[in-house]
Amino acid sequence: MTTLHPFERAGLGKAPFVCVAVRENWFSPPGFPEARKPGGCCNYCSTGILYEYVIKSSDGREFIVGSDCVRRTHAQVDGFRAARLKLARDKRETKRRQSYEERRAMWAAQNAERAATFQLDSTNRALITYLQETPDNAPEFRRHMAATLTERGYLTERQVTAVLGMAARDAQRQRDIELSQHVGEVGKRIAGQFEVVAVKDWENTAVWPPRTVYWHLLRLGTDLCTYKGSVRLGQRGDKVEAKFTVKEHDVYNGARQTKLARPAFPKASA
Repeated sequence: MTTLHPFERAGLGKAPFVCVAVRENWFSPPGFPEARKPGGCCNYCSTGILYEYVIKSSDGREFIVGSDCVRRTHAQVDGFRAARLKLARDKRETKRRQSYEERRAMWAAQNAERAATFQLDSTNRALITYLQETPDNAPEFRRHMAATLTERGYLTERQVTAVLGMAARDAQRQRDIELSQHVGEVGKRIAGQFEVVAVKDWENTAVWPPRTVYWHLLRLGTDLCTYKGSVRLGQRGDKVEAKFTVKEHDVYNGARQTKLARPAFPKASA
């Protein structure tokens, strides 16, 4: 004698039965969204249920049962475990997505507040103007900072420091273009107190024995000079009393520069 499936005896369709989906069903009274309770009803035992397992019979009928009926009493329903695991995965994914969206909203609010504070700070006006006037042929870092300011509305402290340094160098470069003149006559000696603006060194391996070469950018008043040779004149910011031979009058990045050679230093008094 063939034993009928309990769902078939209950008139819910023909066996075999397959679970095709599972979902949550919450009910909240109007005006009380926080007062939730299970909102489903099992078509087999008429019990109120939260998790609705959608069952499909072999003759195409669909009905809903609760987790007890589908798992404990009628475990021979195919697919219910896979549907339950999918529901759990979907819930975790929804929770992660909601958490991420909440964090994004929080970050957006924080960024908006920082941008408003940054834009209203009077000490940042010159920096903002400097970046807003960035030409297309400007260095990549300046263009990147200008794009960051446009997109985000503010810069970090380290970015502000870097941009202010670049703005100061650009301003000095413009003053050099306007004020720097060639000094002395080519082939003649000049003397004075030179300020070391920059110094670099490298190893010259084209000669034997190899020797260190020092390149200096010097300032004599408002005029720019350069010296490259085997003598290190000092550190950046040092003031050096020296005498040089004028080697060449040159122009670099629009600023007049005087190339110097053969440094000599006054003898220390006894």
